[in-house]
Amino acid sequence: MKRLRREYVELLAAMTVTEFSRANRRSFFGVLWSVLNPFLVVAVLFAIFHYRFAGEIESYPVYLLAGVVPYSYFAGATSASIGVLQSMKSLTVGATFPKEILVLGTVLARTLDFVLALAFCVVVAWVTGVKLGVSLLALPVVVVLSLLLTLWVSVLLALSYVFVRDVRNVYQVFLRILFVATPIFYAPSLLGEGAARRVVDLNPLATLIGFTRSILIDGRVPSATAVATFFAVNAVLAVVGFEAFRRLEPSLAERV
Repeated sequence: MKRLRREYVELLAAMTVTEFSRANRRSFFGVLWSVLNPFLVVAVLFAIFHYRFAGEIESYPVYLLAGVVPYSYFAGATSASIGVLQSMKSLTVGATFPKEILVLGTVLARTLDFVLALAFCVVVAWVTGVKLGVSLLALPVVVVLSLLLTLWVSVLLALSYVFVRDVRNVYQVFLRILFVATPIFYAPSLLGEGAARRVVDLNPLATLIGFTRSILIDGRVPSATAVATFFAVNAVLAVVGFEAFRRLEPSLAERV
């Protein structure tokens, strides 16, 4: 298939590395921000909420990290992808290659940060006395599932922004709501069994965070059924997203 040609794969790899380097090149701490950013967020949340939740939630610092890291990855990667077709206008308009590579490269660069942050979670869990076991071998599954979710959302956002510039502002508001609607600093049981709990149960990011906490804190591998269901749903949405991008790609040049 045209879109899987070797030169396009090589281009994707080069763009991923370039984007990863560019994002960290002008920063004093560089790639360490992959660790420092979630750590600082967790420090603030812990200072505010530990009196309320630390007694009820086991290993609360690790619990917070396992929530902040997936959320930060999803929010950062999708936000960076929104305007990528516009910011790389010369490539979007003048170059001949599948333009979704621009979005893929942006997401994959953030995925490298995500992997580093997850490794930091493991270190913090070990230092704070959490018993780690073979369940850690399932963390790459979380990375793959997180990437799949982030990809289709990013592709649709990037495509939508070309046609409607308000998407960026609306999405930033959505991310603030998502932070509260995702059990990052509180336990889902706090919501009871009403409508709010059903919203959380349908939140794919909450599901990913639940997988991460199960592996890190409980030492349990998520059920094969839950993982397969999550993968299947998001794989279908990814196919839909990329197909929509493919069909609308010819009109991108005149819109950006």
